[in-house]
Amino acid sequence: MTGTIPSSITKLTQLEDLVVTNTAMSGSIPEDIGSMTNLKRIALGDIPLTGTFPQSIGQLTNLDMLVIFDLFLSGTIPTEIGFMTKLTMLNFSRNQLTGTLPMASIQNFCSLETLWLEGLLLTGTISTEIGKLKSLKEISLIDSQFSGTLPTEMGNLSDLRIFSLEGSKSINGTIPTEMAHLKHLRELKLSESAISGSVPEEFVSRMGELIINMPLGGAVLVVKVYADTTKAKEDTALRRTSGQLYGWLAGWLVT
Repeated sequence: MTGTIPSSITKLTQLEDLVVTNTAMSGSIPEDIGSMTNLKRIALGDIPLTGTFPQSIGQLTNLDMLVIFDLFLSGTIPTEIGFMTKLTMLNFSRNQLTGTLPMASIQNFCSLETLWLEGLLLTGTISTEIGKLKSLKEISLIDSQFSGTLPTEMGNLSDLRIFSLEGSKSINGTIPTEMAHLKHLRELKLSESAISGSVPEEFVSRMGELIINMPLGGAVLVVKVYADTTKAKEDTALRRTSGQLYGWLAGWLVT
């Protein structure tokens, strides 16, 4: 499919799903998209759309899913998205968006379960306000330009399953011990970030299984952590290409 997304599409005011992916369509997102107030799901991906986010997008207060990935959108994320309080999925990955993440708006997403912001040019730190998004199950900030440390408020995300920071080279510091209380956490992906130090010992006492993928002296350490330490010692999922295990982790897993 070629051509552009016609501006007349905004006259379809009863439309609930707008899905355009993997086509050669060009142009930009219609400025008046906010008039499509019955939209519940938007998915625009892998198409050469350019331009910026229309400010009217904040009028789409019935949106449940906003997925806009692999486009050529530039500019900043409009603060008006804060009116989309019904969102459960937000994905702006691999666009040319700049500026900072408008957490003053995003903290209103009390139902948000999935947040993907991969490969963007957004800068700044991961705000402490992220701890207010207590419905989050998955966060992916792969190849991001965010900097600073992980806030201790990450420990408030009690339903979090997957947290990915792979390739985010400006995220540093250590894993907050508060994250050890996230009993549903299953994957913590930190390779090619600047996270350092050892895995917090507090993770040992949490129930269930956790896979941690983190940098280790230029290599990647993949660990399965169990509440049952006998099972942990017998597990064969520990893989490394170089470097040495250190601290309590070496003794607990290997000896």
